[in-house]
Amino acid sequence: MQTVKMTFRTVTPKKYTVKKKKDDSTDNSDYADEEFVKKLVFMDSYPTKNDFSQSACLWLGTSLGSAFVLTILASPLVEESTNDEADHNQNLVVVPTSTIYRLKGPLLGIFFLEPSTNPVIISPPKMAWKDEERSACRRRVEGKISEASDSALLVILVSDRQIRVISEPSQVCLHKYKTTDDGFIVKAEAMMMKDVPVLVVALTSHHFLLLQLPALKIISDISCEDRIGESGSGKASRTLTQHVNHMEKLQVGAETSCSEISKARQAALERGEKLSDLEDRTALMKVNAEVFSGLSTQLKNKYKEKKWYQL
Repeated sequence: MQTVKMTFRTVTPKKYTVKKKKDDSTDNSDYADEEFVKKLVFMDSYPTKNDFSQSACLWLGTSLGSAFVLTILASPLVEESTNDEADHNQNLVVVPTSTIYRLKGPLLGIFFLEPSTNPVIISPPKMAWKDEERSACRRRVEGKISEASDSALLVILVSDRQIRVISEPSQVCLHKYKTTDDGFIVKAEAMMMKDVPVLVVALTSHHFLLLQLPALKIISDISCEDRIGESGSGKASRTLTQHVNHMEKLQVGAETSCSEISKARQAALERGEKLSDLEDRTALMKVNAEVFSGLSTQLKNKYKEKKWYQL
């Protein structure tokens, strides 16, 4: 059994910033935004312009709309036999190229298309290192790229404001699409729909666009408002909180009501205590009346048989 060990060596780039133009609203002071990675795609493509040989590449999209192409180079295999087992150590080096594409807004998606009579979306390779026939599993679609085609590969770059279809390796922009100020792109996904490659785009204006690839023609414009918008579920609140008029009066009224309830409760408790005292006094008067009745009876019996002159 053979095992393959791979070590990735990358050169740490220096931290860089992109300076923007001065603005009066910021007191004419320079400010910078750091650029960070938002999209990573592995694909066999053409690293540089007019390079007609494909190689393993890493497409890197950033938050400022830049798309960089990095080449992945593999060193020769080194075999070392130990106990009839060969250990293959393969070092991979990621090398930046001069190919850079720039769009407006953060980069949301990088897709690849095979140009032919029936275009097919090319998916990034998966589980390629576990297959013996590595060349056969580079792409998950059937068929090969036509050598007679003018462009061997089409790259679709999607940002929140622009969509571009670029031909490789000539690096010519064939088609472009720009959004309006009413809505920006929040999500984009390329897929096959009835054997036709389309790009599904979700906009902030509650619309879904279906664009035919690679021409970027609008096939359908679906509005979400008809199904889940104001017409279906009612008009939504424009703010999270809403100011209520006379709030102070309502608060004072609530406090007054609480005070009146507390007073009524206290009065009921005091009345209960007074009723308890009255009950105790009534019981005591009853006992005194019984004692007085007994004494009166005894006094009556004592002087009942005596005459008045015997007193």
